[in-house]
Amino acid sequence: MKKAKLIHGTTNSVPVGATDDEIEAIYQRSLKPYLRALYKADAVPATLHLSGHLLSWILRHHSEYTDVLSEMVQRRQVELLGGGYYDPVFPLIPRPDRIGQIEALTTLVRKRFRRRPRGAIITGSAWAADLPGTLRSCGIEYVFLDDHHFVTAGCSGDNLCRPAIVEDQGKTVAAFPVCHDLRVVARGNQPADAIEFLTSRAQDDPAMVFSLVEDGRRYRETAGRARRGEQRIAWMEQFLDLLLQNRERIEVVLPYRYLREHPPRGRVYFGSALGAETTAGLLQDRFAEGDDSHFFGERVRRCLERYGESNLLYAKMQYTHVLANQVRGDRYRKQAAREELWQGQSHAVYW
Repeated sequence: MKKAKLIHGTTNSVPVGATDDEIEAIYQRSLKPYLRALYKADAVPATLHLSGHLLSWILRHHSEYTDVLSEMVQRRQVELLGGGYYDPVFPLIPRPDRIGQIEALTTLVRKRFRRRPRGAIITGSAWAADLPGTLRSCGIEYVFLDDHHFVTAGCSGDNLCRPAIVEDQGKTVAAFPVCHDLRVVARGNQPADAIEFLTSRAQDDPAMVFSLVEDGRRYRETAGRARRGEQRIAWMEQFLDLLLQNRERIEVVLPYRYLREHPPRGRVYFGSALGAETTAGLLQDRFAEGDDSHFFGERVRRCLERYGESNLLYAKMQYTHVLANQVRGDRYRKQAAREELWQGQSHAVYW
């Protein structure tokens, strides 16, 4: 029987500087209800990302959450993702800070859950050509990227439903395309429509996989009307139930296990395969103008060009990086300076 493979999950973070009350509201309305729904649907595996800043807050205030999550990790229902500790935009920060932030989150996850994350979330899906080497040196084997990267690299059709190898200087990582079309259906329709999207695209090819990794705050409990782009947690509960009911036609998989069975063979170099006019036409057809849900890699530098305040923050961050690395003698003072620097690299302030 033809099947559709699905990788689904959420990415969760909070801006540096958010108050305890603000984070508590996110925890009560989004994080806790989502984990509860996932725990009940114990036959449905999921991929979960928690930024280091958010995870450390949860460990201080709601250790019961990590107790439940640890149980789900141990029974292999949940695969945890790594990334930058404070959600930095990787193309904007120096390589030593990239490595430091990735390893800081990896260490936190490994100590608490006794599993080292093999995959990573790329904040804002902002890519840089030299990232594969950095990621691989930190033990990261795969990443999730918006599929517009694959479109601009010349991929189309079924190739938008397969991970690809991304390489730099001989270092490689696998990149999963997050399906834009499935994301649109899931955000604007009922759970049954997302199920229909998947079942209608079921094929005999076992290497095809659809990825749906959303911002966890889109699924929330609220007494009022849901905001644009958000879904009530009941949507996710119904979606999980439908996945269980359609197990013969939809196979939910974890990314690391998928890669062990279906290692990617195709190689892509993002942003180099299509001319400017063709790329612009494809993007105009596939992506809404003014969509702020993610930041395309090529828009990162343009943000600095357009907004002088962001450019000044960027310049100050680079200068602070130099100062922090000039601290000598006092190891704890150097660590404190580096921690402050990493907090200042959080992506939220630049937009």
